[in-house]
Amino acid sequence: APSDQSNSAEWGCHGIQLPGANGASLGAGAQNTIDIEAGCATPGIAADICANLTLGGYSDWFLPSTGEMAKMYLNISAIGGFSNNNYYWSSSETTHLNAMTCDLGGIGSCMGYGKNYNMNVRAIRSFSTPFNPDTTNNITVSTSGWNYVTVTDSLGCTATDSVYVHIDIDSD
Repeated sequence: APSDQSNSAEWGCHGIQLPGANGASLGAGAQNTIDIEAGCATPGIAADICANLTLGGYSDWFLPSTGEMAKMYLNISAIGGFSNNNYYWSSSETTHLNAMTCDLGGIGSCMGYGKNYNMNVRAIRSFSTPFNPDTTNNITVSTSGWNYVTVTDSLGCTATDSVYVHIDIDSD
């Protein structure tokens, strides 16, 4: 999401260990959010805010895992809008009392914190870019230099683009 969903939300269910909500790897946030929602009925907690978010025509938002937050931190300038030196809840639970928070507005470090504390919340969603393995329209280049490609679509519209190719042949 391009902005925070909350600057004062609890992780929720302090004192209760939620089965399955401990994934920390990249890709674990969506399942963690499902597990938090299933095990903690408290409205307005971090995962609930994300799970019930509709933004930009999408309703598949979730609270990120610490692995996903690490990727967010690597792209912080492109994402933008983070509070300075403030911690954000991740969906990664560590104990019945704590869950991981990450300082996305500061140095990017993560640490366990009491689930009853209020922290910032930033939802994310997963998506993939469609991959078209069609190789019927390809070009073979054997020399370095500028190469120009003109493409015509099914409606007869054309577009021309260029790419510089440097071919370095190792003579060993």
